[in-house]
Amino acid sequence: LDLAAEPNLIYELARFLNVASYQSIFYTAYLPYLLGRANVATLGNYTFDALANPNTPLVFTTAAFRYGHSGLVDDIPLIESNGMPSPTPMLLLSDLFGMVDDLFARPENFNAIFRGLGSVPHPRLDARCVDSVRNRLFQNIDSADSGDDLIARNIQRGRDHGLGTWDQIRSAFNLPTSASTGCDGLECFMALVDGGLPSDAAVAQDLFDLYGDINNGDIFILGMAEVEFQDSLLGETFTAILLDQFGRARGGDRFWYEGQDFSMFPEVNLPYRVEEVLSLNAPAADPVSTGGNLMQLNSVVAPWVTETTGYCEWWFSNDVKNLITGQNIVLSSEDDDIDDVVVEAQIASMQFYRFTGLRPGTEYTCTITAYGDMIPNGGETSVGAAEFTTLGIAPTSSAVMSQASVFAVVVALFAALF
Repeated sequence: LDLAAEPNLIYELARFLNVASYQSIFYTAYLPYLLGRANVATLGNYTFDALANPNTPLVFTTAAFRYGHSGLVDDIPLIESNGMPSPTPMLLLSDLFGMVDDLFARPENFNAIFRGLGSVPHPRLDARCVDSVRNRLFQNIDSADSGDDLIARNIQRGRDHGLGTWDQIRSAFNLPTSASTGCDGLECFMALVDGGLPSDAAVAQDLFDLYGDINNGDIFILGMAEVEFQDSLLGETFTAILLDQFGRARGGDRFWYEGQDFSMFPEVNLPYRVEEVLSLNAPAADPVSTGGNLMQLNSVVAPWVTETTGYCEWWFSNDVKNLITGQNIVLSSEDDDIDDVVVEAQIASMQFYRFTGLRPGTEYTCTITAYGDMIPNGGETSVGAAEFTTLGIAPTSSAVMSQASVFAVVVALFAALF
Protein backbone atom coordinates (compact mmCIF):
# COMPACT_ATOMS: atom_id res chain seq x y z
CA LEU A 1 0.00 0.00 0.00
CA ASP A 2 1.37 3.41 -0.98
CA LEU A 3 0.91 5.50 2.15
CA ALA A 4 2.06 8.59 0.31
CA ALA A 5 -1.02 8.24 -1.87
CA GLU A 6 -3.26 7.74 1.21
CA PRO A 7 -2.32 10.60 3.60
CA ASN A 8 -5.58 10.33 5.52
CA LEU A 9 -4.95 6.65 6.23
CA ILE A 10 -1.89 7.46 8.35
CA TYR A 11 -4.00 9.79 10.47
CA GLU A 12 -6.87 7.32 10.77
CA LEU A 13 -4.53 4.51 11.81
CA ALA A 14 -2.83 6.69 14.42
CA ARG A 15 -6.17 7.90 15.75
CA PHE A 16 -7.53 4.36 15.91
CA LEU A 17 -4.54 3.11 17.91
CA ASN A 18 -4.55 6.09 20.25
CA VAL A 19 -8.28 5.98 21.01
CA ALA A 20 -8.28 2.20 21.46
CA SER A 21 -5.31 2.39 23.83
CA TYR A 22 -6.92 5.13 25.90
CA GLN A 23 -10.24 3.30 26.16
CA SER A 24 -8.50 0.06 27.09
CA ILE A 25 -6.36 1.68 29.79
CA PHE A 26 -9.25 3.57 31.33
CA TYR A 27 -11.84 0.78 31.37
CA THR A 28 -9.65 -2.27 32.04
CA ALA A 29 -6.89 -0.79 34.21
CA TYR A 30 -7.92 2.44 35.92
CA LEU A 31 -11.66 2.14 36.38
CA PRO A 32 -11.52 -1.26 38.17
CA TYR A 33 -9.02 0.18 40.66
CA LEU A 34 -11.10 3.29 41.22
CA LEU A 35 -14.55 1.70 41.49
CA GLY A 36 -13.60 -1.90 42.32
CA ARG A 37 -13.31 -4.86 39.98
CA ALA A 38 -16.53 -6.47 41.17
CA ASN A 39 -18.46 -3.24 40.66
CA VAL A 40 -17.06 -2.61 37.17
CA ALA A 41 -17.80 -6.23 36.27
CA THR A 42 -21.51 -5.46 36.69
CA LEU A 43 -21.27 -3.41 33.49
CA GLY A 44 -20.80 -6.66 31.57
CA ASN A 45 -19.16 -6.98 28.18
CA TYR A 46 -19.42 -4.30 25.53
CA THR A 47 -22.50 -4.41 23.34
CA PHE A 48 -23.51 -1.44 21.25
CA ASP A 49 -26.91 -0.08 22.28
CA ALA A 50 -28.39 2.36 19.79
CA LEU A 51 -30.83 3.56 22.45
CA ALA A 52 -28.16 4.26 25.10
CA ASN A 53 -27.93 7.93 26.04
CA PRO A 54 -24.27 8.80 26.67
CA ASN A 55 -25.03 12.36 27.83
CA THR A 56 -23.58 13.30 31.21
CA PRO A 57 -25.98 14.30 34.01
CA LEU A 58 -25.23 17.40 36.08
CA VAL A 59 -24.61 15.36 39.22
CA PHE A 60 -21.79 13.58 37.38
CA THR A 61 -20.05 16.64 35.94
CA THR A 62 -20.74 18.97 38.87
CA ALA A 63 -20.13 16.62 41.79
CA ALA A 64 -19.10 12.97 41.34
CA PHE A 65 -16.51 13.41 38.57
CA ARG A 66 -14.68 15.99 40.67
CA TYR A 67 -13.52 13.25 43.06
CA GLY A 68 -9.97 13.75 41.74
CA HIS A 69 -9.64 17.05 43.58
CA SER A 70 -9.19 15.03 46.77
CA GLY A 71 -6.42 12.98 45.18
CA LEU A 72 -4.02 15.87 44.53
CA VAL A 73 -0.71 16.34 46.32
CA ASP A 74 1.08 19.57 47.25
CA ASP A 75 4.62 18.44 46.37
CA ILE A 76 5.64 16.77 43.11
CA PRO A 77 9.12 15.19 43.00
CA LEU A 78 11.07 14.92 39.76
CA ILE A 79 12.43 11.43 39.08
CA GLU A 80 15.18 10.80 36.54
CA SER A 81 15.11 7.94 34.01
CA ASN A 82 17.42 5.92 36.29
CA GLY A 83 14.82 6.08 39.05
CA MET A 84 16.82 8.51 41.18
CA PRO A 85 15.47 11.87 42.40
CA SER A 86 16.36 14.83 40.23
CA PRO A 87 18.72 17.46 41.67
CA THR A 88 15.95 19.94 40.83
CA PRO A 89 13.85 20.63 43.96
CA MET A 90 10.33 19.31 44.26
CA LEU A 91 7.70 21.22 42.34
CA LEU A 92 4.93 22.86 44.32
CA LEU A 93 1.49 22.40 42.85
CA SER A 94 0.57 25.92 43.95
CA ASP A 95 3.38 27.30 41.72
CA LEU A 96 2.28 25.44 38.59
CA PHE A 97 -1.17 26.80 37.77
CA GLY A 98 -1.15 28.20 34.24
CA MET A 99 2.53 27.35 33.77
CA VAL A 100 2.17 24.60 31.18
CA ASP A 101 4.43 26.18 28.56
CA ASP A 102 7.25 26.79 31.02
CA LEU A 103 6.77 23.43 32.70
CA PHE A 104 7.09 21.38 29.53
CA ALA A 105 9.59 23.59 27.72
CA ARG A 106 11.99 20.66 27.83
CA PRO A 107 10.74 17.17 26.87
CA GLU A 108 12.61 15.54 29.76
CA ASN A 109 10.53 17.56 32.23
CA PHE A 110 7.38 15.76 31.12
CA ASN A 111 8.77 12.30 31.87
CA ALA A 112 10.39 13.38 35.13
CA ILE A 113 7.11 14.84 36.38
CA PHE A 114 5.09 11.75 35.53
CA ARG A 115 7.66 9.45 37.10
CA GLY A 116 7.51 11.66 40.17
CA LEU A 117 3.72 11.56 40.30
CA GLY A 118 3.93 7.77 40.07
CA SER A 119 6.24 7.66 43.09
CA VAL A 120 4.12 9.57 45.60
CA PRO A 121 1.15 8.15 47.51
CA HIS A 122 -2.33 8.69 46.17
CA PRO A 123 -4.19 10.42 49.01
CA ARG A 124 -7.33 8.78 50.25
CA LEU A 125 -10.33 10.05 48.29
CA ASP A 126 -12.38 11.72 51.01
CA ALA A 127 -13.61 15.12 52.14
CA ARG A 128 -10.06 16.46 52.59
CA CYS A 129 -8.02 18.39 50.07
CA VAL A 130 -4.46 19.76 49.94
CA ASP A 131 -3.69 23.40 50.66
CA SER A 132 -2.55 24.16 47.08
CA VAL A 133 -6.13 24.04 45.82
CA ARG A 134 -7.93 24.62 49.11
CA ASN A 135 -6.37 28.02 49.80
CA ARG A 136 -3.84 28.87 47.07
CA LEU A 137 -5.59 28.13 43.78
CA PHE A 138 -4.21 30.47 41.03
CA GLN A 139 -2.32 32.48 43.62
CA ASN A 140 0.85 32.23 41.51
CA ILE A 141 -0.86 33.85 38.51
CA ASP A 142 -1.92 37.02 40.31
CA SER A 143 0.38 38.05 43.14
CA ALA A 144 -2.33 40.38 44.42
CA ASP A 145 -4.72 37.43 44.77
CA SER A 146 -4.64 35.68 48.12
CA GLY A 147 -5.62 32.44 46.40
CA ASP A 148 -8.93 30.80 45.51
CA ASP A 149 -10.60 27.74 47.00
CA LEU A 150 -11.39 24.93 44.55
CA ILE A 151 -13.63 23.10 47.00
CA ALA A 152 -15.67 26.24 47.63
CA ARG A 153 -16.09 26.52 43.85
CA ASN A 154 -17.34 22.92 43.71
CA ILE A 155 -19.86 23.61 46.45
CA GLN A 156 -21.12 26.81 44.84
CA ARG A 157 -21.29 25.20 41.39
CA GLY A 158 -23.53 22.48 42.79
CA ARG A 159 -25.82 25.10 44.30
CA ASP A 160 -25.87 27.17 41.10
CA HIS A 161 -26.80 24.09 39.07
CA GLY A 162 -29.56 23.16 41.47
CA LEU A 163 -28.45 19.63 42.26
CA GLY A 164 -31.02 17.61 44.17
CA THR A 165 -30.94 16.61 47.81
CA TRP A 166 -29.02 13.60 49.09
CA ASP A 167 -32.16 11.47 49.15
CA GLN A 168 -33.20 12.61 45.67
CA ILE A 169 -29.82 11.75 44.18
CA ARG A 170 -29.63 8.35 45.87
CA SER A 171 -33.20 7.54 44.90
CA ALA A 172 -32.43 8.39 41.26
CA PHE A 173 -29.71 5.71 41.31
CA ASN A 174 -31.84 3.16 43.17
CA LEU A 175 -29.94 3.46 46.44
CA PRO A 176 -31.40 3.47 49.96
CA THR A 177 -32.25 6.93 51.29
CA SER A 178 -32.35 8.39 54.77
CA ALA A 179 -36.12 8.20 54.55
CA SER A 180 -36.09 4.52 53.65
CA THR A 181 -33.56 3.60 56.35
CA GLY A 182 -35.26 5.73 58.97
CA CYS A 183 -32.10 7.50 60.18
CA ASP A 184 -32.37 10.99 61.60
CA GLY A 185 -30.04 13.89 62.39
CA LEU A 186 -26.54 12.94 63.53
CA GLU A 187 -27.35 9.27 62.99
CA CYS A 188 -27.52 9.83 59.21
CA PHE A 189 -24.10 11.49 59.13
CA MET A 190 -22.56 8.74 61.25
CA ALA A 191 -23.87 6.13 58.83
CA LEU A 192 -22.49 8.19 55.95
CA VAL A 193 -18.87 8.41 57.09
CA ASP A 194 -18.48 5.47 59.47
CA GLY A 195 -15.41 3.55 58.31
CA GLY A 196 -14.18 2.70 61.79
CA LEU A 197 -11.53 5.43 62.00
CA PRO A 198 -11.20 7.57 65.13
CA SER A 199 -11.76 10.73 63.13
CA ASP A 200 -15.10 9.55 61.68
CA ALA A 201 -17.19 10.65 64.66
CA ALA A 202 -15.65 14.13 64.49
CA VAL A 203 -16.33 14.42 60.75
CA ALA A 204 -19.93 13.29 61.25
CA GLN A 205 -20.38 15.80 64.06
CA ASP A 206 -18.93 18.61 61.94
CA LEU A 207 -21.27 17.79 59.05
CA PHE A 208 -24.24 17.61 61.40
CA ASP A 209 -23.33 20.94 63.00
CA LEU A 210 -23.01 22.50 59.54
CA TYR A 211 -26.08 21.06 57.81
CA GLY A 212 -28.37 19.78 60.57
CA ASP A 213 -30.18 17.52 58.11
CA ILE A 214 -28.41 15.32 55.57
CA ASN A 215 -30.75 16.60 52.87
CA ASN A 216 -29.44 20.12 53.47
CA GLY A 217 -25.92 18.96 52.61
CA ASP A 218 -23.95 19.74 49.47
CA ILE A 219 -23.70 16.68 47.24
CA PHE A 220 -19.98 17.05 46.54
CA ILE A 221 -19.12 17.20 50.25
CA LEU A 222 -21.43 14.36 51.28
CA GLY A 223 -20.33 12.17 48.38
CA MET A 224 -16.64 12.61 49.18
CA ALA A 225 -17.21 12.08 52.91
CA GLU A 226 -19.12 8.82 52.34
CA VAL A 227 -17.25 5.70 53.48
CA GLU A 228 -15.74 3.53 50.75
CA PHE A 229 -18.20 1.11 49.12
CA GLN A 230 -16.95 -2.49 48.93
CA ASP A 231 -13.63 -2.42 47.04
CA SER A 232 -14.25 1.00 45.50
CA LEU A 233 -12.12 3.98 46.49
CA LEU A 234 -15.30 6.08 46.58
CA GLY A 235 -18.53 5.89 48.51
CA GLU A 236 -21.64 4.06 47.35
CA THR A 237 -23.29 7.15 45.84
CA PHE A 238 -20.40 8.38 43.71
CA THR A 239 -19.56 4.79 42.73
CA ALA A 240 -23.09 4.33 41.41
CA ILE A 241 -23.05 7.65 39.54
CA LEU A 242 -19.72 6.92 37.85
CA LEU A 243 -20.67 3.33 36.95
CA ASP A 244 -23.89 4.55 35.38
CA GLN A 245 -22.14 7.22 33.32
CA PHE A 246 -19.23 5.13 32.10
CA GLY A 247 -21.55 2.23 31.28
CA ARG A 248 -23.76 4.41 29.09
CA ALA A 249 -20.79 6.18 27.48
CA ARG A 250 -19.36 2.83 26.40
CA GLY A 251 -22.64 1.22 25.38
CA GLY A 252 -23.68 4.19 23.27
CA ASP A 253 -20.41 4.30 21.31
CA ARG A 254 -20.67 2.36 18.06
CA PHE A 255 -16.98 3.00 17.43
CA TRP A 256 -15.87 1.50 20.76
CA TYR A 257 -12.62 -0.38 20.25
CA GLU A 258 -13.98 -3.74 21.44
CA GLY A 259 -16.59 -3.60 18.69
CA GLN A 260 -14.13 -2.92 15.89
CA ASP A 261 -12.46 -5.33 13.52
CA PHE A 262 -8.71 -4.85 13.89
CA SER A 263 -8.24 -6.09 10.34
CA MET A 264 -10.46 -3.37 8.87
CA PHE A 265 -7.41 -1.43 7.67
CA PRO A 266 -5.32 -2.57 4.69
CA GLU A 267 -1.98 -4.19 5.50
CA VAL A 268 0.61 -1.51 6.19
CA ASN A 269 4.03 -1.55 7.80
CA LEU A 270 3.04 -0.57 11.36
CA PRO A 271 5.57 -0.58 14.22
CA TYR A 272 2.98 -2.40 16.39
CA ARG A 273 -0.14 -4.41 15.85
CA VAL A 274 -3.25 -3.11 17.59
CA GLU A 275 -3.28 -6.13 19.90
CA GLU A 276 0.31 -5.47 20.92
CA VAL A 277 -0.38 -1.84 21.76
CA LEU A 278 -3.33 -2.80 23.94
CA SER A 279 -1.35 -5.53 25.73
CA LEU A 280 1.44 -3.08 26.54
CA ASN A 281 -1.07 -0.93 28.41
CA ALA A 282 -3.02 -3.76 30.03
CA PRO A 283 -2.83 -4.39 33.79
CA ALA A 284 -0.34 -6.95 34.94
CA ALA A 285 -1.71 -10.48 34.67
CA ASP A 286 -1.15 -10.89 38.40
CA PRO A 287 -0.04 -8.56 41.23
CA VAL A 288 3.48 -9.97 41.38
CA SER A 289 4.12 -9.75 37.66
CA THR A 290 6.51 -7.14 36.33
CA GLY A 291 4.73 -7.21 32.99
CA GLY A 292 1.85 -5.03 31.94
CA ASN A 293 1.26 -1.53 33.24
CA LEU A 294 3.37 -0.91 36.33
CA MET A 295 1.70 2.38 37.17
CA GLN A 296 -1.01 0.78 39.28
CA LEU A 297 -2.45 1.64 42.66
CA ASN A 298 -0.60 0.08 45.57
CA SER A 299 -1.09 -0.23 49.30
CA VAL A 300 -0.26 2.84 51.35
CA VAL A 301 0.87 3.15 54.93
CA ALA A 302 -0.27 6.43 56.42
CA PRO A 303 0.20 7.66 60.00
CA TRP A 304 -1.56 10.26 62.13
CA VAL A 305 -0.15 11.37 65.47
CA THR A 306 -0.72 13.25 68.71
CA GLU A 307 1.76 13.78 71.58
CA THR A 308 1.44 10.21 72.87
CA THR A 309 -0.51 8.40 70.16
CA GLY A 310 0.41 7.23 66.67
CA TYR A 311 -1.62 5.61 63.93
CA CYS A 312 -0.80 3.49 60.90
CA GLU A 313 -3.35 2.55 58.27
CA TRP A 314 -2.88 0.24 55.32
CA TRP A 315 -5.19 0.45 52.29
CA PHE A 316 -5.32 -2.75 50.29
CA SER A 317 -4.59 -2.74 46.61
CA ASN A 318 -7.64 -4.41 45.09
CA ASP A 319 -5.59 -7.08 43.31
CA VAL A 320 -3.88 -8.40 46.43
CA LYS A 321 -6.80 -8.74 48.83
CA ASN A 322 -7.25 -12.43 48.09
CA LEU A 323 -3.53 -13.18 48.35
CA ILE A 324 -2.97 -11.90 51.87
CA THR A 325 -4.07 -13.89 54.91
CA GLY A 326 -2.38 -11.79 57.56
CA GLN A 327 0.20 -9.15 58.36
CA ASN A 328 2.70 -8.12 61.00
CA ILE A 329 3.35 -4.56 62.07
CA VAL A 330 6.46 -3.43 63.91
CA LEU A 331 6.95 -0.07 65.60
CA SER A 332 10.53 1.04 66.14
CA SER A 333 12.38 4.08 67.44
CA GLU A 334 15.99 4.95 68.22
CA ASP A 335 14.87 7.09 71.17
CA ASP A 336 12.20 4.87 72.75
CA ASP A 337 12.54 1.26 73.85
CA ILE A 338 8.85 0.70 72.98
CA ASP A 339 8.34 -1.33 76.20
CA ASP A 340 5.30 0.69 77.26
CA VAL A 341 3.74 1.07 73.83
CA VAL A 342 0.40 -0.66 73.35
CA VAL A 343 -1.27 -1.61 70.06
CA GLU A 344 -4.68 -0.39 71.10
CA ALA A 345 -6.90 -1.29 68.16
CA GLN A 346 -7.02 -2.98 64.82
CA ILE A 347 -9.79 -2.67 62.24
CA ALA A 348 -9.40 -5.68 59.98
CA SER A 349 -11.17 -4.23 56.95
CA MET A 350 -8.69 -1.39 56.65
CA GLN A 351 -5.69 -2.71 58.65
CA PHE A 352 -5.83 0.22 61.02
CA TYR A 353 -3.50 0.31 64.04
CA ARG A 354 -3.32 2.71 66.96
CA PHE A 355 -0.29 2.94 69.26
CA THR A 356 -0.57 4.52 72.71
CA GLY A 357 2.05 5.27 75.34
CA LEU A 358 4.44 6.99 72.93
CA ARG A 359 6.94 9.65 73.98
CA PRO A 360 6.25 13.25 72.94
CA GLY A 361 8.61 14.67 70.34
CA THR A 362 9.98 11.26 69.36
CA GLU A 363 10.53 9.81 65.90
CA TYR A 364 8.96 6.40 65.13
CA THR A 365 8.78 4.07 62.17
CA CYS A 366 5.95 1.61 61.61
CA THR A 367 6.74 -1.21 59.20
CA ILE A 368 4.23 -3.71 57.78
CA THR A 369 4.94 -7.16 56.39
CA ALA A 370 2.19 -9.17 54.70
CA TYR A 371 2.06 -12.92 54.37
CA GLY A 372 -0.05 -15.55 52.64
CA ASP A 373 0.34 -18.96 51.03
CA MET A 374 -0.20 -17.47 47.55
CA ILE A 375 2.60 -14.91 47.89
CA PRO A 376 5.73 -16.02 46.04
CA ASN A 377 9.23 -16.11 47.51
CA GLY A 378 8.46 -17.68 50.84
CA GLY A 379 4.91 -16.44 51.30
CA GLU A 380 5.94 -13.08 52.77
CA THR A 381 6.56 -9.61 51.39
CA SER A 382 7.36 -6.19 52.79
CA VAL A 383 4.43 -3.82 52.38
CA GLY A 384 6.21 -0.65 53.38
CA ALA A 385 7.03 1.75 56.16
CA ALA A 386 6.00 5.19 57.34
CA GLU A 387 7.84 7.55 59.66
CA PHE A 388 6.24 10.01 62.03
CA THR A 389 7.26 12.23 64.94
CA THR A 390 4.91 12.66 67.86
CA LEU A 391 3.92 16.19 68.77
CA GLY A 392 5.48 18.16 71.59
CA ILE A 393 8.94 18.22 73.17
CA ALA A 394 10.86 15.09 74.09
CA PRO A 395 11.03 14.75 77.93
CA THR A 396 14.79 14.18 77.94
CA SER A 397 15.71 16.75 75.34
CA SER A 398 15.89 20.53 75.46
CA ALA A 399 15.48 20.75 71.71
CA VAL A 400 12.06 21.56 70.38
CA MET A 401 10.91 18.91 67.94
CA SER A 402 9.08 19.91 64.77
CA GLN A 403 5.35 19.30 64.86
CA ALA A 404 3.99 16.21 63.16
CA SER A 405 6.64 15.29 60.65
CA VAL A 406 4.12 13.05 59.00
CA PHE A 407 4.22 11.64 55.50
CA ALA A 408 2.86 8.65 53.69
CA VAL A 409 5.19 6.41 51.72
CA VAL A 410 3.95 4.77 48.53
CA VAL A 411 5.04 1.15 48.51
CA ALA A 412 5.31 -1.25 45.64
CA LEU A 413 3.83 -4.66 46.35
CA PHE A 414 5.45 -7.70 44.89
CA ALA A 415 8.12 -6.12 42.67
CA ALA A 416 6.05 -3.22 41.28
CA LEU A 417 8.68 -0.67 40.33
CA PHE A 418 8.53 3.09 39.83
